[in-house]
Amino acid sequence: MQYDRIRAVVDGLRAPHEAVAVEHHLRGKADVRVCRVDFNTRNLMVQVPRASQLSQALFSSWCEELGYQLRCYHRDHEDGSHLPLLNNRTCGVAPTER
Repeated sequence: MQYDRIRAVVDGLRAPHEAVAVEHHLRGKADVRVCRVDFNTRNLMVQVPRASQLSQALFSSWCEELGYQLRCYHRDHEDGSHLPLLNNRTCGVAPTER
């Protein structure tokens, strides 16, 4: 089976156990194969089947259920390449607001 990886920044996390709560919440959703949230970088990584119809809006709503927001959403094909971190300070912020 082929997979896509979804990456985003999770805003609003205040403690490591909150990152774990997001992981558990998303892992319980259909088509979510792997989910990791790094508290220090606020990076979210999810692996889903390539045929999955899960959307940015759906992931955002799932995070909002727990009081968090997503930004810098990216979905691409899983190819085994290095997964660069998203910069949680500047990703999705206009240069004039940085």
